[in-house]
Amino acid sequence: MPFARSFAELDLSNNLLEDLCPEIRFLTGLKNLQVSGNKLQHVTNGIAGLTNLTKLSLDLNKLKDLPEEIGELQNLHRIWLDSNNLKGLPEEFGNLTNLTELHIDHNGLYELCESFSQLTALKELFLHNNSLGLDKLGEFGEVLAPAAGVPLSVCELPNLLALSLSANSLNAKLLPQKLSHLTNLTELWLNINNFDNLPRQVCDLPKLRYLLMDQEIDTSQTTSDYFGQVAFPPEDFEEVSLTKKKKGKAKESEKKQQLNKLMGKKT
Repeated sequence: MPFARSFAELDLSNNLLEDLCPEIRFLTGLKNLQVSGNKLQHVTNGIAGLTNLTKLSLDLNKLKDLPEEIGELQNLHRIWLDSNNLKGLPEEFGNLTNLTELHIDHNGLYELCESFSQLTALKELFLHNNSLGLDKLGEFGEVLAPAAGVPLSVCELPNLLALSLSANSLNAKLLPQKLSHLTNLTELWLNINNFDNLPRQVCDLPKLRYLLMDQEIDTSQTTSDYFGQVAFPPEDFEEVSLTKKKKGKAKESEKKQQLNKLMGKKT
């Protein structure tokens, strides 16, 4: 299939697909694959053949899990897995060491894989609207594991610039003290959680510039040397940044345009 192998982009979005045929592995030239808005519950192992992929869109499906073969896509820079039914990630996900942007919001994640700390190139991580901070439950409602909160592996991503943890079930005890190790973090979303006050580990982030907290949280009282530089975006910023996404080539989060506007930059 020499002609098919030359394809660089393939858009299969919004086609009511329930699966991807294993033969997709022959499209070895693909760099951008969009399968958003279908009915996929699983991803074929054949995806392992798409080793040249840099962008992968699997959002707005019904995915319950990811295959181990996802770890073969080591050229991936950006991946959209949001709005599925994922409860966890395979350990092989940590092999995606060139990943810079991960959208995995609006799932049912209680935890991340232990290898997640290997994603050291990651700059933007969207984990809002998950189950972080809740007990992990079994099929019949039994508690399989107590609430663990934000995994420590997130605190080991040295290049992380933006982190969204909104709309989980987090409190100060479920936010690691090592969060302050994210010394390059500039944008943080913590609203719609269970915080009673501003966590100290947030105040100790040296490059933090934008923070979303619930309005009732008092952010005025802090002894941090850094927190005076933090701005609080307008009320409608949350709705734009957490719910609207552009697809395909233009798939840039609306939050960037909002931030640029706030900073007086052209979008």
